[in-house]
Amino acid sequence: MSLIHEDDRRRVVEVIRRAVLGSRPENLNIRTKWLVNEESLEVTLTLAPFYHSDNTLNQYAFIVTDLRSSQGDPAVKLKIMMARCNLSALDLSESTGISVQTISKLRNGRIQKPQRLTAELLATELGVKPQDIWACTR
Repeated sequence: MSLIHEDDRRRVVEVIRRAVLGSRPENLNIRTKWLVNEESLEVTLTLAPFYHSDNTLNQYAFIVTDLRSSQGDPAVKLKIMMARCNLSALDLSESTGISVQTISKLRNGRIQKPQRLTAELLATELGVKPQDIWACTR
C-alpha cells in the first residue's frame, strides 16, 4: 500500500473487501505515489482472491494489466514497455545488438535523445513506434 497514492488508498481497501466478500475478481485503476524524477504511474489491475478448499481466504493477488506514465518521460516509458514485454536490458541488448550500457543509460534518463537507428531497433523489439517512447531522436 505504500506505493499507492494517498487519495486512492481508501478505494483500494474497499475494492479488496468487495472482492473477498463477493469471491470474485475486481478491476481497479489507481495512481502511484511520486516515484523517481517526480514521476507517477497510472496502473490498471485486477484484484483476484484465492481460497482454501473450505472457502476461507488463502490470499489475494494484484494482476497488473496496464501501466502508463502520467508524464512523458522517455526513460519511464521505456521501462514500462520493457516490463510489458518482460524484457531485461540484457535481453534487449542480445536481440538488438545495442550495448547493455546504452540501454541502461536510456532507462535511467542519462540519454534523452537516442540515435535514430537505436530508437528504431528498440521500438521494433518492443512492438511500438519510436515516437511512442521518444519525441525526437538524433
